[in-house]
Amino acid sequence: MSDVPIDLAILWALLGSSILYGVHAVTFGNAVRVLIFKKRRQARHPHLIVATFLLFSFGTAYIAVAFRHVLDAFVWYAGPGGAKGQLSQISDVLANVKNSLYIAQVLTGDAMLIYRCFMVYGRAWWIVVIPIILWIGCAILGAFVVYIPFTLHMRAVLSVSNLKPFITSAMALTLAINIFCTSMIVHRIWLTQQRSLRIFGSDGVIRGQSFSRAIGIIVESAAMYTVTSTIFFALELRTNNAEYSVAECVVQIIGIAFNLIIIRVDQGQSIETQAATSTAIHTPRVNALQPRRRSSSGYLSSRERSGASSCTPLPLHTEVVLQPLGKDRQSSVESFGKERFKSSDDSVKVVEP
Repeated sequence: MSDVPIDLAILWALLGSSILYGVHAVTFGNAVRVLIFKKRRQARHPHLIVATFLLFSFGTAYIAVAFRHVLDAFVWYAGPGGAKGQLSQISDVLANVKNSLYIAQVLTGDAMLIYRCFMVYGRAWWIVVIPIILWIGCAILGAFVVYIPFTLHMRAVLSVSNLKPFITSAMALTLAINIFCTSMIVHRIWLTQQRSLRIFGSDGVIRGQSFSRAIGIIVESAAMYTVTSTIFFALELRTNNAEYSVAECVVQIIGIAFNLIIIRVDQGQSIETQAATSTAIHTPRVNALQPRRRSSSGYLSSRERSGASSCTPLPLHTEVVLQPLGKDRQSSVESFGKERFKSSDDSVKVVEP
């Protein structure tokens, strides 16, 4: 692939990021509407609100600095080399501010993905130990990417030999975090789907289809960031200026993917809604202190069984896929024939007597 002139790459980057910023702004507005204005006060999640505003703030600041950087190069700069000479200065203050905002956006998005994985597994710390270590490593490498250009007073492209090891390593770590956490979340949903099919039989087929759609939703959201980051990584390895165009788009895509999941939750199409329905070992509509009587055969009647499966779902958390049953609900979970359902800290299991 022939290299793209740096001035043309920066202009294409500004165009692409501006279009995606418009999409980001629309999804941000809808996400804020869901998180603040549609949620009851007790159902609001401050950490989600903070993350949504942070991602949008970083995206807004990035597009503003990028526009000023272009103006400096093409309008106000009158030094040697013209626009190309100005844009090639990696020690330029605006270029370093853009790098800082990019790293902050990536770290925020990865942190929320790790948190989502943590919640999906019932707040199990063991599942996020590796992603957290990778995230810390990515943050340290990002700090070097910001610090080193201030010590380099030379003209060079982004992939200067001094920076390339840190950039490629940081990108590899963030890709690993994204792929690992997404795969673990999808795996968790798939296990719940299989459990639903085992427990509910033919009734579980519909729930299974819902889980298949849920898997599609989360994979599509993750793919937006993973694909663009992979392209950026490949261009970085080839030392191609086209990486600038992709990098500026990634900043906005991170916020868009995050907002889309919140919006889909509100629309009842999210993994959280589907999975909470399947935990449908939800509590039957009976008092926990007054268990339902069985028929003489020892099995629940069809009427009782339908009542148990159409129970009220547990409270939903915006990014929780599986909502564990509380101890106060365990006593009200009924046995179906030889199977009895037992609540654990992170899921509902089928246990043979």
